[in-house]
Amino acid sequence: DGRLVVLSSLPRLDDGGGLGFGGDGTVDWEGREVVAFPVLVDGEALTLSPGKEVQAADAVILDTFTLRRVHPGGKSGPRPRHVLDPVADDADPSRHLVFLQLASPRPGYVLASVHGYPLLLPGPASSHVDRPDWLWRVTCSPDGAYVRDGLELSSSRTCVLPYGTVVGVDGKAVNDMGLSRLSVEAYVDRGDGDEGDAESSENDGGEEEEDGTSVYTRRVGYISEFLNPLSGQRGNVVEAVPFPVPAVYRVVHAGGAVIRSGVEL
Repeated sequence: DGRLVVLSSLPRLDDGGGLGFGGDGTVDWEGREVVAFPVLVDGEALTLSPGKEVQAADAVILDTFTLRRVHPGGKSGPRPRHVLDPVADDADPSRHLVFLQLASPRPGYVLASVHGYPLLLPGPASSHVDRPDWLWRVTCSPDGAYVRDGLELSSSRTCVLPYGTVVGVDGKAVNDMGLSRLSVEAYVDRGDGDEGDAESSENDGGEEEEDGTSVYTRRVGYISEFLNPLSGQRGNVVEAVPFPVPAVYRVVHAGGAVIRSGVEL
């Protein structure tokens, strides 16, 4: 139902214990037993429903295979022999679990991102509703979404938005091949699939390099909503992010708005 469980501490690997999310605190995570005790309120596990706002004091990144703390750009230390990919770079978000250390509504930890796919977005819930564009999330794994200069697939490709990226969509159109194309704006890491000149923003914000420049670049262009059927594949490239809270709209058409029982006209 979209709820996130609040944990009393960061999860860790365990050599024994039963499976399940029971009293012994063990849960099956990709074939391994992980110790993860939930925060209990009146005997029930504390969960966060969609639209719930929290305050976080810190963000902690764990390696998905060892559950050891990771420092992006560095190394988390020696890895046990059972690790599947012992030479992987700790800067690779595809092997990261990001937890937020909560200050409210209760102290604890909540999973915010899995392998680069965000479960929580920063800012108050209203900021994701009261905005001029719509938020969509890249769901195509592992290829991501190709950003091109124009509507047609023959136009130049500027970059690739990685799996899990949240982008702003301000328009939709159909190209000559009958493919649904979305006009997007996204801020991505400068190293994510650069294939052309980035359009730099004078106010990117966020992290900065040692020379004071932002590590993010602004990307604008068009992406496909669905995979091209001619490729032999089907499925979504991106999906709309559901509103975290109800959004208020005003009917502005003089003839009013017709309400139907289903999505079809």
